[in-house]
Parts: sequence; structure tokens; C-alpha cells
Amino acid sequence: MKERISTKRSALFFLICALCGAGAVPVFLRYLLKSPELGGLGLDIWVINALRYAMAPLFWLPFVLAKGCNMVTDKNTAADVVVVTDGNRIWRDALLPACFSIVNQAAWGGVGKYADANTIAFFSKLAFPVAILYCFMFFPEERLLVRSRLFWLGVAGCVAGLALLSVERMTFSSLLNTNMLGLLLLLLIAVSWGGYSVCVRLKMPNYSAISSFWVISVYTTIGLALLMWAFGNVATVTGLDTKTWGIVIASSLVGITFWHVLYYKAIRGLGTIVADGVLMLSPAITIAGSALVLGEHMTLLQAIGGIIIAGGSILLVVAQGRFHHKNYK
Repeated sequence: MKERISTKRSALFFLICALCGAGAVPVFLRYLLKSPELGGLGLDIWVINALRYAMAPLFWLPFVLAKGCNMVTDKNTAADVVVVTDGNRIWRDALLPACFSIVNQAAWGGVGKYADANTIAFFSKLAFPVAILYCFMFFPEERLLVRSRLFWLGVAGCVAGLALLSVERMTFSSLLNTNMLGLLLLLLIAVSWGGYSVCVRLKMPNYSAISSFWVISVYTTIGLALLMWAFGNVATVTGLDTKTWGIVIASSLVGITFWHVLYYKAIRGLGTIVADGVLMLSPAITIAGSALVLGEHMTLLQAIGGIIIAGGSILLVVAQGRFHHKNYK
């Protein structure tokens, strides 16, 4: 029991770190992709998307070479241990989540061109109810959470808080500035992310977070590179200056390289629903980032919304903890 509590605390810490990264992603994307006339860099969608993701497998490669990509996680201690397994097994298991990842990352890479950072942050949270539906479909133990009043109060708090966060920023004007393609991409982000998060938990629970993400990131990089060669202006790579490369690298490290590994560790210890519920707080991080970069400021209503989401997230964690204590003590 003490080991399980310690694992959950570690998972919660990883989730909080992932939350900060999730909030920063829309700001990075908007700055990289929007036109210079609007204060951005106006970079090619497909090129930047492929470059950002390619840095993740390169960064983790030394760790994988040192420990091997067939590492598994002891479910009792969450400690990474090396075991003898089929060398092709992890590559097979990673195929399905990688397909969702490619779709999700392609949509993320493009949406910054058609929607502002706050619109991206708010609408992408549609992934939360999608993830709940997926979890109820594939994980019988998650369906038992519907009996918990705390769980439903937590879900309601997350949704209500998100509504308060978005009611002032998500005006008719901002929606009009988001064209139909942007809205379709945001919907695709939500559906594909829900599928990705569930598939990671379904297919990769026996591998370490680094090993799992490294294999998936290799597949995803290949897919995004093919899209770059097919639709992107590859020649623009040679025109990137040092400052731009620094921003691209920082966005990759914060929003992809570290973020996914932290997220994998979080869903392993807390479950997909709780992890995605806490991530509903990320628009508040986005608003703070927009304030620093764009000079915008959080209103009192948005602050209240953030506090309500935080309360809802806490209820989700408590509900999940009580459920596991009751069923596995």
C-alpha cells in the first residue's frame, strides 16, 4: 500500500510538470506559425512540425542505447528494470498509438496557422470527454468510477471551470477569426488525442516511459517527415537563424520531448481520465504565457475558472484514489 501511495505521488508530480508544458505549447505554436505582420515568425507548418518532433527521438536516443528499448515497468514498484523480451514486440505494440500520434501532431502543427493560442488551448480540451468515452469503452475498471459522486463532481468542476476560463477569451470575434479548417483541426486534435492517450495505456503499460515514447516518436517523426517532403517548403530550413532554432528547440523540449515522457508516467500512476482532467488546467498556463508574450492579462473571471478547474482536478484524484483503496486494499 505504501508503495502504491508513493507511486501515485510521483505520478502527480509528473502530471503537474506536464501541465506546465501543455500550457506552453499553444503559445509556442502561435508564435512560430502566425505571420510576421501579426507578430509571429510565419514559418512553414510542415517543416516546423517535423523539426520539432525529430528532436525528441534524437534527445532520448542515448538513454535508449544505454538501457535498451525493451525495458519494462514492474507494476508494483514502477521501477524500470531490464528483461529479456522479443525485440520486435515493442515496435508492434507502438504502431497503433503512433498512428494516433501522427494524426494528432499533424493537426497540432497546422492549427496554429488558423486559430489563436487561446482558441487552441480551450477547444483542444474537448479531448477530455473523448478520453472518458474511450476509457469507459476499453477499461472496465474505469467504468466503475461512474458510481463515484466525487468523480462526477470533479468532471463537472473541470467543465465549468473551463467555461469560465473561456467565456471572455472565446468571443464571437475569436471564433470568426478561426476558419472552418481550424475548427476541423481542433476537433481532429481532440479525437486523435483521446485515442492516443488510451492506446498508450492499452498497448504500452509494460514498457518504461522513455522506451515507449522513443519508439512512438520514431514512428511519428517518420510520418511527419513524409508529410514535410510532400507538402512543406523544405528549403526554408536553411534560412532559420540562431534565434529561431532556439525557439524551435525550446518548443520541442517543453512540448514534446519531456512532456510526453512525463505524461506517460502520469497516466501509468493515475489513469487516463484523471491525467486528462488535471490537464484541463493548461489553458490557465496558456493565458499566463500569453500575458508574458503578448501583453494580455488574466481577468478575475478567468482566475475563478482556473481555481474551479483545480478543485475539480483534485476531486478526480481523490475519487480515483478512494476507488483503488476500496478495491485493492
